[in-house]
Amino acid sequence: MKRLSIEAASQRQQRILDILICPSCRRGPFEVVGTALACPQCGFRGERAESSIRMLFATREPDEDDFLVRAKESVKRRFPGAYPALIELLSPVFAPRLLGRVLQQAPPDSHLVLDLGSGTGRHHPAIINVDLAPYTEVDLVCRIERLPFPDESVDAVVSVAVLEHVPNPTQVVEEMLRVLKPGGRVYCYVPFMQGIHASPDDYQRYTPHGLDVLFGAFAERRVSVAAGPTSGFLWLFQEWAAMLLSLGSRRLYWMWYALLLVVVAPLKYLDALLARHPQAANAASAFAIEARKG
Repeated sequence: MKRLSIEAASQRQQRILDILICPSCRRGPFEVVGTALACPQCGFRGERAESSIRMLFATREPDEDDFLVRAKESVKRRFPGAYPALIELLSPVFAPRLLGRVLQQAPPDSHLVLDLGSGTGRHHPAIINVDLAPYTEVDLVCRIERLPFPDESVDAVVSVAVLEHVPNPTQVVEEMLRVLKPGGRVYCYVPFMQGIHASPDDYQRYTPHGLDVLFGAFAERRVSVAAGPTSGFLWLFQEWAAMLLSLGSRRLYWMWYALLLVVVAPLKYLDALLARHPQAANAASAFAIEARKG
């Protein structure tokens, strides 16, 4: 199993190197000397690690004053394989997997599929995971606002709970459009009724009309409820209850917050029904947009 995992990582890395260009001057290819990558045109540098390719730049550290951010980052780095399962179990959000249609139309084994802002999870062994942080499952460490790929070189793009964390989502969506081949598809999941969850920052929320405008350059746009109103209510309720019961104490707030995570999380499965309600969008926790490049 480990050998197969190493082989899959090597194959993903080679698929990246085959089309990699400089994210700074948008020219290529890179010069490869050992583990070092260098752009012969502008001098931008990168490196090849054992299981990833990294574009070198300064990154921002998590907010030291935010306990939840620090706790999440600690779990991501120490137990990367367990983090997605913990989120699915303890999060107040019930979001069934909705990537099926996109991956069915662009099978990762035969198509180049990017997961932008992948974090510690992996949707498929052949998908190229792209993230700002060098987590274990990340294949390419770079800024998603300026991807190191040529125009029209990618078959599909997936992005789950990422656009709220970038200050310039329009630029990210423009990059998606640029790298996608004609007919290429995008799937993007974004929050609506959710509290602030910096990772390390949190900038915006989206309505269906806002998503339609943001992805306006794409064809055949389809927006759907990805996480229903129960999830939206529970997220805000646990924040409200923790504040009410903590009597202004930050330590008590986090104690109540942790307890409420365990207590309210099972109620999220009511969204298996409520997410289908005709008015579910009014208080949905999150939306998803599927679109095709014309």
